[in-house]
Amino acid sequence: MSGLDGVVLHVHGPSTAADQLEAVKELYAEAFFPPPHNQGPVQLERMAESWPGRLTAPGFRLVVAEHEGKPIGCIYGHQLAVTTKWWQGAIDPISDEITREFEGRTLGVIDMMVRSEWRRHGVAQALHSHFLVDRSEERATLLVDPINTPARGAYSKWGYEVVGRIQPFPDMPKFEAMVKEL
Repeated sequence: MSGLDGVVLHVHGPSTAADQLEAVKELYAEAFFPPPHNQGPVQLERMAESWPGRLTAPGFRLVVAEHEGKPIGCIYGHQLAVTTKWWQGAIDPISDEITREFEGRTLGVIDMMVRSEWRRHGVAQALHSHFLVDRSEERATLLVDPINTPARGAYSKWGYEVVGRIQPFPDMPKFEAMVKEL
């Protein structure tokens, strides 16, 4: 396996993403259940239950990477609502300038995952780049577990900066909130 040879990227909007939930769940479990993440069925169920609502959010997009017809990674997200809960659970104070939302301001990267054997081959960067193509938002945000040093390094390299720490649910890690101007 070298680089992205044979990898095909599929961009989905709400109508075709609905049929991709099983692939997303499979990728989620493989990426986030093992250490160091240690997420489990509760978080997977939370993700699956939120899927229909995500599909109806403005600007929803899913990008799936496949190799030989098998999903090897994906990224999905949508615009944050004016009344978003994204910034709730802040551990450190985050400035109002960061947390203030207005329609179409921020693109939230909800999840990005790549199968372990495909990591460090450029799949995540290709997914991320396709996810951001032709976006109208002024910035993107994501949450990263600080112990995930490869992801943190990639996000920093791609222009994201840490703006604070957030714990979205009591059973989740204390994530670093990162923002990138688009």
